[in-house]
Amino acid sequence: MATNFKIKRSSVASKRPTLTNLELGELALNTYDGFLFAERDGVGVATVTNLTPWFETYGASSIYYSNSVGIGTTNPLYNLDVRGEIGGYTDLRAPHRDTVVTYAVTVATKDATHRYQGSGSGSGYKIDGEFSPFLVLTPGRTYRFDQSDSSNSGHRIRFYLESDKTTNYTSGVTVAGTLGNAGAYTQIVVGDETPIVLHYQCESHALMGNAVQVNSNVVNTNYAGIFRGGVTANTAIVSDLTDNRVVVAGTGGELEDSANLTFNGTTLSSVNINVSGTLDVDGLAEIDDLNVSAGSTFGGVVDVNHQIVGLSTNNIIPFLFNDWSDLPSASTYHGAFAHVHTRGKGFFAHASNWYELVNKELNGTVGTGTERFNIGPTDLTTLDVSGISTYGGNVDINANIDVNGSSTLVGFTTLGNNLFVAGVSTFANNITGTNATFSGNVSIGGTLTYEDVTNVDAIGIITARSGIKVLGGGINVVGIATADGLDAIEIKDDGSSITTGAISVIDFTGGNTITYNAGTRTVTVPVGSGGGGGGGTGGKFVENATGIHTLSNVGVGTTTASDKLTILGDLKLDGKLKVTNLGLAGSNGQFLKSTGVGVTWTTFPTARTTGIATATAGQTSFTFAYNVGFLDVFVNGVKLQHSEFGATNGTSVTLTHGAFLNDQVEFISYNTTATGTGGGSGISDVVQDTTPQLGGNLDLNSKNITGTGNISITGDVTATSFSGNGASLTALNGSNIASGTIAA
Repeated sequence: MATNFKIKRSSVASKRPTLTNLELGELALNTYDGFLFAERDGVGVATVTNLTPWFETYGASSIYYSNSVGIGTTNPLYNLDVRGEIGGYTDLRAPHRDTVVTYAVTVATKDATHRYQGSGSGSGYKIDGEFSPFLVLTPGRTYRFDQSDSSNSGHRIRFYLESDKTTNYTSGVTVAGTLGNAGAYTQIVVGDETPIVLHYQCESHALMGNAVQVNSNVVNTNYAGIFRGGVTANTAIVSDLTDNRVVVAGTGGELEDSANLTFNGTTLSSVNINVSGTLDVDGLAEIDDLNVSAGSTFGGVVDVNHQIVGLSTNNIIPFLFNDWSDLPSASTYHGAFAHVHTRGKGFFAHASNWYELVNKELNGTVGTGTERFNIGPTDLTTLDVSGISTYGGNVDINANIDVNGSSTLVGFTTLGNNLFVAGVSTFANNITGTNATFSGNVSIGGTLTYEDVTNVDAIGIITARSGIKVLGGGINVVGIATADGLDAIEIKDDGSSITTGAISVIDFTGGNTITYNAGTRTVTVPVGSGGGGGGGTGGKFVENATGIHTLSNVGVGTTTASDKLTILGDLKLDGKLKVTNLGLAGSNGQFLKSTGVGVTWTTFPTARTTGIATATAGQTSFTFAYNVGFLDVFVNGVKLQHSEFGATNGTSVTLTHGAFLNDQVEFISYNTTATGTGGGSGISDVVQDTTPQLGGNLDLNSKNITGTGNISITGDVTATSFSGNGASLTALNGSNIASGTIAA
C-alpha cells in the first residue's frame, strides 16, 4: 500500500514541530537550523526526534554539532566520548584559558568501573557522572571540583602524593564552603612545579578517588627514583642526612652517614678508630679512650688527669678516689692502696675487703673513736672518757673521784673517806655510815630506823602514809590535829580532858556536851542549852514526844529552802497525802488537768464546735479545726457518710466528690468526756465518786434517769405526773392529795 510522504518546513530559528503538526511517518524540515524531524512509533509513545542535529557550515569548512558525540558508546558523557583507541594524530593541543574548568562531583556506591573497587571505602567519587576517571590536566589552568551536591557531605576532596594519603599536597590548593551545599568545592591551580602525578582522595575515607597527571616540569614524589644513566646536578640535597656527618656508601650503594665520623670543616672526629698499621700523628692528639693491646713506650712525661686502671699484678699504681662508693672491687685489685678524699683516710685491698689504715692526725689524735684497741699495761697521765666505760676487774683509785653527772654503783663500794653528794643520789642497797649531811631532799623507799634518837625535829610537815605509832609520852599538838579512826584523844580547851578508854563524852567551854556511843559509833550533838531532851528554842530543830520540829524552812537536796519544805528530787509516800488548801485558785465547775510537770485547774471543753463554708465550683478541700474521729459534715443540710469525706489530721477536710458553686458545707466537731484512752481533747480520766454533790440545779433536758436502785431525797419531790402502781409508796396522807385514786 502506498504511503503518503509529505515534508513540512519552517524557516524560523529553533522552530520544532509538535505531534499535532505531524502524522506518523511524516517529515518536517527546519530550513534555518538544518534539522529534520519525524514522528516515530514502536516505543509505545510517539515522540518527536531530531534526526540530524549537525550541519555543514557555509563554505563546507566544518561540520557543527551542538550535542555530545559518542564513538563506541550510545551514551556519551563528554562532548567527544571515544570508547576505543585514538591513533594517527600529530599532536594534542590545549590552548590557555583564564576560565575555570569545573567538574561536577557526586558520591555513589562503587561498581566495577571504579579503579579501587573492593578496596578502601565502599563509596567513590563520580566526576561528571563517571566513576573517578584518571584526569590529564594542563599547566597554567585552574580546575575546580564542585562538591555542592548533598551526596558529598563528609567527603572533602584533598590532593596527596600517594594514594594512601601519606603526604598531603597543599600548594595552589583551595577548599571552600560547606560540603553538600552551594559554593562547596576543592580547587587546584596547576603550575610548572606541581607534581607530575597527584591523587585526589577523600580526607576521611580511603580510595574514593583516582589521580591526575599535570605535565609539569618537576620531580616531586615519595617513591624511589631509578636513574640508569647517572644524574647531573649543581646541588643535591638528601633529606635524611645529618649536618657535619661524613657520607659513605652503604651495602646497597645508598648514601649513609654515621655519628661515629663527623667533619665540621676543620676537624675530623671519630668515636672509634681501628688502626691496623702505623698511625703517625705530627701534632697534638687528644684521645678520649686509648686501648693499647701491646707494650707502649713513652719517651716523655705522661700527664694523666683521670684514673689509671691496670690489671691485678704485683705492681699496682696507688689509687685516688673521691668517695668510698667509688672504690673498685677489692678482690679484683688485691694488694692495691687507695686514698679516699672525703674520708681523708688510706685503705688497702686484701681478702675481698678494703682495710682502713689507722693514722695519727695533725692534732695528735689516733683513730676516730670507733676503734677498739687491745693493749697491755699502760701508763696514762690523763684519761678523758666521754662515754661509758666498762671495767671487768677492780678499779683502784688512790685519789679523789670527781663525778659531775650520775654514777651507778652496782656492787659493794668501800669509801675510805667522806662521800660528798651535791645532787640527788639513789641507793638501792643499805648505807652504813657514821655521819651523813644532806642539804637537799632524802627519798627513802624502805624503812628509816632511828636508834637512840631523843627527838625528831621537823621544820615542815611530816606526812606518815601508814600511820604514826607512839609507844610512850604521847603526842603534843600545838595546832590542829586531824585523826581518822582514833579511839583515844585528849582535847585541852578549858583544862578538862578525857584521856583513857573509848571516847564517851567530850565537854567544851560553852557547856554543851558531845556524846559518843562506841557501840554504834554515833555522836549525839545537843541543840539546846541543857537537859539532853529538847524543849529548848536556841537551835534549829526541837525534839519532843511528837517528833522533831523547826520554825524555819526545811530543804531536802538543797541548802536554800524558799518554802516550809523544799524537796529537790522525788518524794515517795507509802501513806496518804492530806492537803487542807491546795494553793491553786480555780473556778466553780473546773477540774484538775495534768500539764506534764504538775496539775492546774481547767474548764470542761464545750460539747461541740461548728463551722460553715460556701464552696466554689469543684472545691474538695476545706480548712476546719476538729477532733479526729468526732466530725460530721453536711452539704446543703444533708449529712455525708464517713466514706464521702476524709478527715485525719485535725485541720483539713477533703470531700470525695467536688462541691457545686455556692454549696453550703457545714462542719460539726464534738468534744467528748471519756474513760480510757479515747476522747480527743476531753478529760483524760474521771475518778468514780460514790457520793457526788451538785453545785446547782440538775436539768435533765427532757431526758430520763434510768437504772436499778433507790432515789433518797430528804426534801420535796415535785413532778407533773407519777407513773406506777404505787406499791412501794408508804406514809401517804390522803387529805393532801387533791385528785386521783388511792388504793388502800
